[in-house]
Amino acid sequence: MIEEHYIEDIIEEVIAKNALYSENKGIVVETHIDPELLWFLDEDLIGNLLNDVFVNALRYTDSTICISADTVDEQLQIQIR
Repeated sequence: MIEEHYIEDIIEEVIAKNALYSENKGIVVETHIDPELLWFLDEDLIGNLLNDVFVNALRYTDSTICISADTVDEQLQIQIR
């Protein structure tokens, strides 16, 4: 269901789900997200998508993952680097 959600909350949940794995591998997760950033979206769909991308990043990084979210040209942009 599409509702308004805080993007930071969705991303923090993804990080929490994978905390044990990232801690065991010694991977630092940095976030750069405005805590007031709200967006209308399907939380389950976007949460699952972000989780898949985050898990893939965990598999292939050696040290740090940076997650950022912002609006660009009136569209939500989330980056996992």
